[in-house]
Amino acid sequence: MNSTIPLRKRCLKGWNLLRRMSPIRSKSGPIGAAKKKVAENVDRPRQDSETDNETLHPSRIIVLVTSAGGSSKIDAEQRRCRDLLIAKGLLFEEFDGCDIRNRNKREFLFRLSRSKAYPQIFIEMEGNVYKYVGLFHDLQEMIDSSEIPSDVRDQYNIKTFDEVFAGVAKGGPIFPLSSIW
Repeated sequence: MNSTIPLRKRCLKGWNLLRRMSPIRSKSGPIGAAKKKVAENVDRPRQDSETDNETLHPSRIIVLVTSAGGSSKIDAEQRRCRDLLIAKGLLFEEFDGCDIRNRNKREFLFRLSRSKAYPQIFIEMEGNVYKYVGLFHDLQEMIDSSEIPSDVRDQYNIKTFDEVFAGVAKGGPIFPLSSIW
């Protein structure tokens, strides 16, 4: 009899059955509320928009990379991103998204960027605040935009690489993953 019911409906039917059998009916119940309260009280990274109107200074660049590889395009972009940041002499740290120890931070950064692509570039501000910059192609566009006349950049609110990363400490990679990729 199950073979006549499409697979999607069978899965949804099974899911609904499991959900009804679960002792936790919703996230708004007492257990869900307790979990939410604990999660809110944990010292977690904050997004740039969550800060008060205080002046925050950028401290370093965070690059979210993957050691799983997957495609030559991702590997090449990660390598080029790293080489670019080293050439500019900026302080940055690479986080391996595949490392289980970085899972919580990776999930936070994925939510912040609304993307699961690699490599992703963030600026870490003082006070554990993160600002999403973009992907590697966004870095390339910032570098290319320096050739645009300043009055046009101002009119269309186009930021250059040097403007975005002004104030980031000089240095190099803190935790290089180049041996992985």
